[in-house]
Amino acid sequence: MNVGELVVRAYTWHSLVPGIIVEEEISVITEANESDAYEICNFTVQWSDGTQTLEMYEELEPYEDMVKKINLVRQNDTTNPITS
Repeated sequence: MNVGELVVRAYTWHSLVPGIIVEEEISVITEANESDAYEICNFTVQWSDGTQTLEMYEELEPYEDMVKKINLVRQNDTTNPITS
């Protein structure tokens, strides 16, 4: 994911709120004994509801991927009068 990309939350949220990545931050975390170090990638996201949050890479999903999943579910839903 990159700055400027349209995303949604990959976790359960009360509604589907798209947002734009406005900043990327990579932090290097070093263990107390300095034997191990790893990177964490966080993104600042400006959401369309006016809020701004810091999200981990794993917490975000590209907007287009979510739309494809929703369309797939709608196509396979035999109880939906629009698609059946």
